[in-house]
Amino acid sequence: MVSLFVDQFRILMSIPKQQFSFIISLLIAYLFVLIGTGVFALVRFAYPTSKLIETKYYELKNAKRLRLIHSVLGVKYFNKALLLTFWGTKKNRKRYFDGTKTGIKNFIYQTHQSEFGHWAAFILLLICGIILLVVKEYYLLSLLLFLINFIGTFTLSFYRDTIVLEFKKL
Repeated sequence: MVSLFVDQFRILMSIPKQQFSFIISLLIAYLFVLIGTGVFALVRFAYPTSKLIETKYYELKNAKRLRLIHSVLGVKYFNKALLLTFWGTKKNRKRYFDGTKTGIKNFIYQTHQSEFGHWAAFILLLICGIILLVVKEYYLLSLLLFLINFIGTFTLSFYRDTIVLEFKKL
């Protein structure tokens, strides 16, 4: 997975300066985020990476503001794209939440684990996007890379916080 990510970046850097169409830029950005996040997903399966982030980070601070941000960013559309790819199978969704009270605790743990991977990928992809912008002048690609990465990272916090609010009602 790491070599795939490095190879993808190396290929982009070797292409002569040009601007890609919107569709090609969107496809490249989506694949870049998918592969970049996948690098850290492998780590999260092996180690309790969520413990590397301060526990205060996981506390819900302002639910109304969070919902507004997610509405403005169009997280529901991003969610639909995820369901068309990896999360479309019941098996993958059930690993996060099986519909039980114990499943809620597992869901919270799994999203904490995933958030570390998304934040680590966010930083890596932000650096890559800046390099692509400065060196290759890929304006649209860099913007889409940032937006997809940003929305994906914040999607997790939205769902985790929504479930935590519901869990507290039980």
